[in-house]
Amino acid sequence: MGEACKTAAELFSEILEPRDTRERILFAALDLFHEHGFHAVGLDRILNEVGVTKTTFCNHFESRDELMVEALLKRNEWDHTAFERRLEELAGSAPRTSTSPSRLAPPLGARVSSPTPIHVA
Repeated sequence: MGEACKTAAELFSEILEPRDTRERILFAALDLFHEHGFHAVGLDRILNEVGVTKTTFCNHFESRDELMVEALLKRNEWDHTAFERRLEELAGSAPRTSTSPSRLAPPLGARVSSPTPIHVA
């Protein structure tokens, strides 16, 4: 229980430092949205967390809605990366050839090249 609360990025195995002000705003928003929910977090709270003004915010995002969309896209990216990483851990690093589509069924042309006539009695 003594463990500090993880950021959204850490939960999805993306330990990243923001590269610029836009990412600082985005990452802070992600953490706040994750902890409190979208509806409970206002723009002022995000800006206070990052320490920027509304003017600075507007230089990077047109609105809170745009920030929310960017946050969802970033979260989706992290989800996808974490999912792929977990699949690789479970499957091992080498792709399985036994499940490749070419081994599941013969090529389409091989199945329809010569139709079998039907005889009706």
